[in-house]
Amino acid sequence: EGFTRPEVKAKSPEQFRQWKEEAWNLCVSGHFVVRDLWQRAGEAWKIMRKVAPSTGVSLIVAHGTLGRAMLGTALGLPEQAFRYFAIKNGEVVEVVFPDKSSSAASGAKWRKVHPTQGPWRSLADEQKAMATS
Repeated sequence: EGFTRPEVKAKSPEQFRQWKEEAWNLCVSGHFVVRDLWQRAGEAWKIMRKVAPSTGVSLIVAHGTLGRAMLGTALGLPEQAFRYFAIKNGEVVEVVFPDKSSSAASGAKWRKVHPTQGPWRSLADEQKAMATS
C-alpha cells in the first residue's frame, strides 16, 4: 500500500512477478491475497443474496480487483480466473442467478451492460474461453 508500481517492482521483484503471473499464490504478511479475497467475495454473495429482495435489482459497486473476485465467485470459477476478467473503470456488469436458493455454480450468468451491452455468458462459456486462452 502506498507504493507506485515501479517502487514495488524495484523493492520486491519476485512478489511483483507473482502478482502479475500467478496472483492466487501471492502471500503477503502471511495472507494469500487473492485466495483471501476470493473467499470474502464468496461470503459476500451468500450474505447479499440472503438479504436481497426476492424480486428487483440490487446494486454492488466495486473496484476492479474486488469486481473480478465477485464475478469469478458468482460463476463458481477458481482463484486462477482472477486475471481473466478485464473490468475497466466505469464499466457496469450485470450478474443474475436463476433463483435465490441456487448456489454460485448452478446457473449464474453475467454480461457487461455499460458502456456497451455484451452477450450473456455462463460458467461453461467462461471455462471454454479460459481453456483456449
